[in-house]
Amino acid sequence: MSKIEIPYKLRIESAARFYDYQVKVSELSWIDILMQVESNTMFGVPEVLVLLNPRYYSEIGAADQRGERAFPPASNSYRCRSKDVWGYDCPFENSHIHVDHMFPYSKGGSTHAQNAMHLCSEHNLSKHTDIHLIPWEFFPKNNDWIVKSLKNLINFGSRLTSEKLYFPEKQISKI
Repeated sequence: MSKIEIPYKLRIESAARFYDYQVKVSELSWIDILMQVESNTMFGVPEVLVLLNPRYYSEIGAADQRGERAFPPASNSYRCRSKDVWGYDCPFENSHIHVDHMFPYSKGGSTHAQNAMHLCSEHNLSKHTDIHLIPWEFFPKNNDWIVKSLKNLINFGSRLTSEKLYFPEKQISKI
């Protein structure tokens, strides 16, 4: 069983930033949060992902952009990605592969192939929706679902304000 070094400190810090910011802005409107994210260059992906929370869709008059709740089943060619999450190869040979959201659907994660996490049933049930286990080091690389989701929400949000709303390019390009 081979192991790799997982940047757990980064994962814990990223999850903490996500939750800390979510609490700090809990009383603000989506547009106010977007303006904070855009103006604060210290923010990164964890703060940007707060903007995708499904509770904001109705606030700005947007349809749910996440897609279907479930991914299509995985083919037999997929293997468990336990190494990406926990740092070791999956010991469950020939186990059924689940396809689940890397960034949880309940927090705004899209049902897009780039947000898919292939894990055996044992590892998937262990992961659940714990964002501390998300491989934050892979964000935003190859995750244009985040960009597309935000651009769609910004389009809807623009109808509610005379302010020019911008996509937080600086923030999405770093963690």
